[in-house]
Amino acid sequence: MTMNLIFRITILIISVITSSSFSQINWTWQQPLPQGKNLHSITYGNKRFIAVGDSGIVAFSIDGKTWLHTFAGISTRLNSVTFGNNMFVAVGDSGMILKSIDGVLWNREVSNTLTRLNSVTYGNKIFVAVGGWDPIVITSADGVSWTMSNIVPSSECCGLRFTSVTYANDRFILVGGGGTPSFGHRFGFVYTSMDGNVWKQKQWYNERDFISVFNFKNLNILLGAFAYNVSPQHLILTSHDDSSWNVRDSNGYILRSASYDNNNYLVVGDKGKMLTSENGISWANIESGTTADLYSIVRGDGALIVTGNNGIIGTASLDDISIENRSLLAAGSKYISAQYLTSQMLSIKINDNIKSDHLKVTVYTVLGEALFSTKTLYASNQVNIRTPKINSGVYVIGIEKNNVKRYALCKYVE
Repeated sequence: MTMNLIFRITILIISVITSSSFSQINWTWQQPLPQGKNLHSITYGNKRFIAVGDSGIVAFSIDGKTWLHTFAGISTRLNSVTFGNNMFVAVGDSGMILKSIDGVLWNREVSNTLTRLNSVTYGNKIFVAVGGWDPIVITSADGVSWTMSNIVPSSECCGLRFTSVTYANDRFILVGGGGTPSFGHRFGFVYTSMDGNVWKQKQWYNERDFISVFNFKNLNILLGAFAYNVSPQHLILTSHDDSSWNVRDSNGYILRSASYDNNNYLVVGDKGKMLTSENGISWANIESGTTADLYSIVRGDGALIVTGNNGIIGTASLDDISIENRSLLAAGSKYISAQYLTSQMLSIKINDNIKSDHLKVTVYTVLGEALFSTKTLYASNQVNIRTPKINSGVYVIGIEKNNVKRYALCKYVE
């Protein structure tokens, strides 16, 4: 049975401090405290960015700069999120699966497994999620009903896990690793599938462990490590056919995610490391402006967004000409709360000590479209305002007084 999850969402308002520029990519960094949770994955779809991470956190943004964040009614770590078939699907530990149409309201779905799910993608009209240590592949056409895939890992190794899956060139590509210290060495492997159900093992590598796989401009990019139990050497592997892989120099960095923008490939990883390449063969180090571990990167609406350790979020465009360093100014729900008493009566409670005779109130959609705005007298910490009739849904309520702005999320159900 699908269970509707109710969220506690905080809007992050960001202040801007200009800093010096560097390299060719100019990054804007923000660390959206107080949530402070690791953000392991980010995707873009339906004109919005969605990031997921530890303790069930889901972060939402239209422009990559101002974020809503929520604890999605769960405490389970979320490892991956994707967009397809006009919906978002997130997966995590203990078989956790969440689904959302708008990225704001989420439903928990039944995966029929307690295995940790590491990655999810969409292609050929189905979602495919993979995981381990008990290696598993599950598929779904609607994000609700999930079934086990027909995949039998090789018996040559123990401790197998599937770490990442992507879809490109009419097929799914799955990578992972296996082995334990007592077993003596590790293996890395590549599987492919046309339909997400029947899989073929393409490659099996000794002493390698694969972290993630991506495809941009018909180039497969595989990130991993070599000689894992001796002295790990971190790798970039590239392939045009998912059968023959070429090792590229990663400069020794632990790399976790990749994207493509403005005719450049870009990979990110631990300690703020970033590498860029025009052809996928020669990779050059670039400055990121942070030492935080970076877990995921995505391109959307002309921008690159990176997420990572302790909730850090980076925004950049290869066409930028300046660098900005953003820090948190205010967390909206700490200062105000709002609720619709009826479809036309809005009640706002104000929890700070900023004094003003007049108050400007604006009702927005979650996409930032202003629906109604008015000015009212402000004499106490609670204000009731009559607005045009609204429909059931989620709205952002904004107040402004003495040039200070506060925001809160408000859900109304008829």
